[in-house]
Amino acid sequence: MRKLIIIFAAFASLVAAAPVTAATFNVGITRAGFVPDELTVRVGDTVTWTNLDTQAHQVVSQSQGNVFASPVLQPNQSFSYTFRTAGRVTVTDPLNRNRRMTITVGAPQQQPGLSVTIAARPQVVIYGGATTISGTVSSQRAGERVTLFAQACGGAFARVADVQTGTGGAYTFTGVKPLNNTIYRVEVRKATSPSVAVKVRPRVRLGKVAPRKFSVRVFAATSFAGKVAVFQRFNSTRRVWVKVRTVTLRASNTGIAPTVVSAAKFRAGVRRGRGVRLVRGLALVGACHLPGPTNNIRR
Repeated sequence: MRKLIIIFAAFASLVAAAPVTAATFNVGITRAGFVPDELTVRVGDTVTWTNLDTQAHQVVSQSQGNVFASPVLQPNQSFSYTFRTAGRVTVTDPLNRNRRMTITVGAPQQQPGLSVTIAARPQVVIYGGATTISGTVSSQRAGERVTLFAQACGGAFARVADVQTGTGGAYTFTGVKPLNNTIYRVEVRKATSPSVAVKVRPRVRLGKVAPRKFSVRVFAATSFAGKVAVFQRFNSTRRVWVKVRTVTLRASNTGIAPTVVSAAKFRAGVRRGRGVRLVRGLALVGACHLPGPTNNIRR
C-alpha cells in the first residue's frame, strides 16, 4: 500500500510539473465569410485558416504585435499563424472586403510554479537610441538563463540574446536598439513573460541653409522617399503652430546600413525670428514608426 502511495505521489508531481500544451484552432474560409468569425485563444496557440471556397482568398492582420499576411490561398490551401502577443486581433481578407473576424488573444499559460516579469525603459526611443529590458524570475534564483525575443514591426519573433539572472532572480538586457516599433518578450525554461512594446521615432534634423532656405534629413531603417511632411511656423499671438507648406522627401545615398537617409531642401517665406518645425504625421512614418515633430529652430 505504501508503495502505491509513493508511486501515485511521484506521478502527481510529474503531472503538476508538465508544461502547458499550446492549442491549435481551425477556421474555414467560405463564401459566407470566416467560420467561426470570433475566437478566443492564448499566446502560443496557433490558428489555421483553410480555404473552403472555390475562389482565392488571403488572410491579413495589421494588429500591433500580431502582424501577418498569408500568400494568396487557392481552394483547399491553408495558412497557420502562432500568436505571440496578447490583445485584440482583427483579421481581414483583402481579396473579399466583406470577410472579417476577431481573435481575442489572452496571456500565455505559465509553467506551474514559474513566472517572469518584463519592463522596458524607455518605451519610446529616437532611432539609434537604446532601451533597457529588465524583470524578475519568480524562482528568485541566480544563474537562470533568460532569453530575449523581439518582433520587429511586420515580422516574426526572433531570438536576440541570453543573460543569466543575478541576485533575487533579476535580469537586465542593456543597449537594446530597436530599428522600428518592436514587441519584446522573454522566456525562462518553459515560462513566457507578457509582451512589452517599444516605439521608435525616426531621427530628424531640420536646419537653415540660407535665408528662407531649409534642409531636412530623416534617419531610419526605412526609406521615406516620396513621403510628405508639413513645415510649420509658430504663431506667437495665437500660441499655435500654423502650416506653411508641405515638403516631399527624396532618397539620399549618405546612409550606412541599416540606416537609410531621406532628405529634402526647400524654400519657405517665414519672417525672421519665427520658430519653425517639420511635423511627421502617420502618413509619413507609417505604422512601423511613431510620428511627431522635429527639433524647433529660429528662422
